[in-house]
Amino acid sequence: MPWFQCLIRGEKFPGILLGETGTVGFYTTRRVEAADPDEAELVGVAALKRDPSFALPEGTARPTEPRVYVEEIVELAAAPESEGKGATWFVEADDAEADDAIR
Repeated sequence: MPWFQCLIRGEKFPGILLGETGTVGFYTTRRVEAADPDEAELVGVAALKRDPSFALPEGTARPTEPRVYVEEIVELAAAPESEGKGATWFVEADDAEADDAIR
């Protein structure tokens, strides 16, 4: 079965994951074994759900707005040395700050 590399972006995750107020986003790469790109997308997102770095602290309410987007899927020529882990996080600007930045 082929291997795929998935570039995944998340947004509107609770800042408590980083000790921040407001919302945070991230970019991450996961390499998954799948029959085709559609399955790779599902397997890549499932891998994030199992990753403890995305787990909310105990007692934290589950947010209703987070979104995950698989921005790119590339078939790899060979099995990878690593399936990928972790993420690059960023603090999201609130809508008012974003509007001010555009003006």
